[in-house]
Amino acid sequence: MRVSQPCSYDKISLIIPVYNISNYLDDMLQSIEAQTYKNLEVILIDDGSIDDSGIVCERWTKFDQRFYCIHTKNQGVSKARNEGLQRSTGNYILFIDGDDTLAPNMCEILVNRLLEDKSDVSYCGFYNVFEDHTEIIIPQRKILSGSQIQRELVTQVSFFTAVWNKLFRREVLMDRSGNFIPFIPGIYVGEDALWLAKVLKNAQKISSVSQALYY
Repeated sequence: MRVSQPCSYDKISLIIPVYNISNYLDDMLQSIEAQTYKNLEVILIDDGSIDDSGIVCERWTKFDQRFYCIHTKNQGVSKARNEGLQRSTGNYILFIDGDDTLAPNMCEILVNRLLEDKSDVSYCGFYNVFEDHTEIIIPQRKILSGSQIQRELVTQVSFFTAVWNKLFRREVLMDRSGNFIPFIPGIYVGEDALWLAKVLKNAQKISSVSQALYY
């Protein structure tokens, strides 16, 4: 049965590149379906997978109308994220890696912190899950502005240079012409940091959540 979730409050677009991760996808998508914040748009970009990832994605689109899948030839994570940005319609943007999971209240907590502080970006701590142990990274509760933002990007592990523990207002991701700032194709290590350095120049204020909500 296809589930409908009509909501009147602001929408979050979740952008998820997918490439040969069929063993992880159900867990990740279940963690999204279970979010306490329901006004979500879940954009799955199947980046030319040759396993069953595309089939899993399509199965979820039939279950929940908030999910939809775009199938492309394999072009890499940056192209996939750019495609997701162009398709997004939400007031806020959240990037997720397809082999990860979210705490059920992650979206709700990040939105509430962003609104409470009138910030452009909110971010949370995370769990690094390894085969034999788990590391927990939790930021202090703080509000960053001005030069503090760039300094935090390069000095604080809790801020981290990945994009997946951060919720962005849509407007902060735009350049002066009103176009999305793109991820640079062809770069597979550190592409997050390069993109963040550009995006965060647009941010007037960033808020942290002193909880680990991303796995």
